[in-house]
Amino acid sequence: LPQYAQFGITYSTKKEKFYHNLNITAEYETRQYEKINFLHTGIEWNLPDSWTRPIEDVSFRTGFITNFNNIEYQKFSFGLGFTYSQISIDFAFVPYFKLGSSYYFSIIYKFPVISVTVDEEY
Repeated sequence: LPQYAQFGITYSTKKEKFYHNLNITAEYETRQYEKINFLHTGIEWNLPDSWTRPIEDVSFRTGFITNFNNIEYQKFSFGLGFTYSQISIDFAFVPYFKLGSSYYFSIIYKFPVISVTVDEEY
């Protein structure tokens, strides 16, 4: 049976002056059956809303993965995304080891939530 374990930690800032919503993540992954160990690290920075009006959310992301057993498996990835009204657009560049590089692009529409109050009669 395949055996592997993952451990991770994340640090987030909230509404600090320049580091507004900065997320730093590290994850260690070990695969016993393949005898490889990975370290995944990443940073995501959400710009303050006052900088990006009328766009509500602008995010820059970058990541790094390394395989401790093989120096060739060190790769950077990066991406960005933004949200305007109910539409979110994301782009990312992700290198894969044997498959080459991949570009990820998505457009997401979030339908508005309609709340209805219900009167209960007893």
